Amino acid sequence: MKKITFNARFVAWTAVFAALAAVLQLLEFHLPVLPSFLAVDFSELPAVLASFSLGPVSGVLVCLIKNLIKLITTTTGGVGELANFLIGIFYVLPAGLIYKFRRTFGGALIAMAAGIVCCGLISVPLNLYVTYPVYYNFMSQDAILGMYRAIYPATKSILHALFVFNMPMTAGKMLVNSAITLLVYKKLSNLIKFGLKRKKKAAPAQSAASDVGCAQINGAEKSQTLAADKRSVCKEDLARHTDELAAKDKPAEPTETDK
Repeated sequence: MKKITFNARFVAWTAVFAALAAVLQLLEFHLPVLPSFLAVDFSELPAVLASFSLGPVSGVLVCLIKNLIKLITTTTGGVGELANFLIGIFYVLPAGLIYKFRRTFGGALIAMAAGIVCCGLISVPLNLYVTYPVYYNFMSQDAILGMYRAIYPATKSILHALFVFNMPMTAGKMLVNSAITLLVYKKLSNLIKFGLKRKKKAAPAQSAASDVGCAQINGAEKSQTLAADKRSVCKEDLARHTDELAAKDKPAEPTETDK
């Protein structure tokens, strides 16, 4: 089994994705086809991007960190954040694990489909047995059921409402996250995984090319200097030789004795 390495790149990019997810979680909004206490956000988008590019552990950490930050302003005593964390895990973990072993476009589609199905199915028992029992402390079960019936009068029970409203909402939200991921993942992955490495590889190559160029220039300069020195020596030798010949051919001047 491959050991997980928490290097600087892993930690830095996980922190970036977690911060982005925390911001997106604050930008929640409501849809008219859902009860007012159900809000929609796309904070799992950075988590699935982290899961694809850095591994499923990074995606889980993003889900954890964003919900820990959300605890500062929680209105559910942490239960809503716990449910959001678990649903997020059931989305990014299957998707990340499948894509880790099948890193193709088809593998990405299968991974996301598996994540959407898993989180959609888990949302029903999670809300039924964890989230809604806490809500019942603030609002009666009949009042919550009445809010569902105001939108869809044929709603029979909370369980029925979860299948009609919550599960499609969760799956639809993850479907949007998946579509955006398919559009931006490849470029983002290249930036995260290969951008810095390519620059590092290019730098020695450029340096080597520069060294070769400098060596060629220096060699040319040295060759030119040597050639100039040789020409200078040759001129000096020629001049000296000419002077010697001239001195030999010149008649000797008469001395006082000869006179």
